[in-house]
Amino acid sequence: MTAFNGRDVKVVLELLDPSIEFYAPLTAQAVDRMTPYNGHDGIRQYFDDVSSVWCRLEVKPREFLSRNEHVVALGKVAGEREGERVDTEVAWAWNLRREKIVWGRVYQAAAEALKDAGITETP
Repeated sequence: MTAFNGRDVKVVLELLDPSIEFYAPLTAQAVDRMTPYNGHDGIRQYFDDVSSVWCRLEVKPREFLSRNEHVVALGKVAGEREGERVDTEVAWAWNLRREKIVWGRVYQAAAEALKDAGITETP
């Protein structure tokens, strides 16, 4: 969270497998991207897209649920772009292998993130 909010790409990349696949719909849609960000180069592009779209963007996870190699974080995203303020509940689903993140996605509905992660407990 701290590395993302501080735009420390180097630290973020240390957590990610080189084959990472990540999709963040709000940012992707803002730059007319329909595909996930793939690999470390894709994550660098994602950070470039965040910088070009958002004047401010902060993630605020507050609860974590896990099962096997999946983790779901529930929280908020707060940001500002072109005078529009965003403060919305979101969920992040992550898949880890060998202590590195190999897949991730941002969801607007916690139930979808939990389903994709195979977690049946409800927050």
